[in-house]
Amino acid sequence: MAELQRVGARYSAAQFIVRQAQLLFEQGAIDQAQTLLAEGIQLAQEFDRPQSVFDGRLLQAKIAFARGDREAAVQQLQALRAVAVEEAQQAALHYELAKMGQGQDHIRLALTHYEQFCVRTPNIVYQERLAELRALTSAL
Repeated sequence: MAELQRVGARYSAAQFIVRQAQLLFEQGAIDQAQTLLAEGIQLAQEFDRPQSVFDGRLLQAKIAFARGDREAAVQQLQALRAVAVEEAQQAALHYELAKMGQGQDHIRLALTHYEQFCVRTPNIVYQERLAELRALTSAL
């Protein structure tokens, strides 16, 4: 039973660690976020947590962009497009690519996704992203 609890805790830890890394990134602690993120992605892969792996890889691209490596960030996001099977994942990729200045197509696609999401659910993140995307389109 103790082994099962330890495995269960590690299984849940993957998602928790990736989210902690996201919080550190948002607070500007990029080095700490990157270090923690490596552990979170490794656990997510080990325990077959595809959403946590996706979230971690998305955060890796955001970290690369924040460090000024725009080319690597865009390449990482483009690579993720091949594994983004869920609509929310696709929307997140288009949103990040739009924020990285990768063209009006990404803005338009992300905008379409988030408009549909906001009709279906009152998720605050979706609403914030929709507002950002609308501001991007009005600035063009």
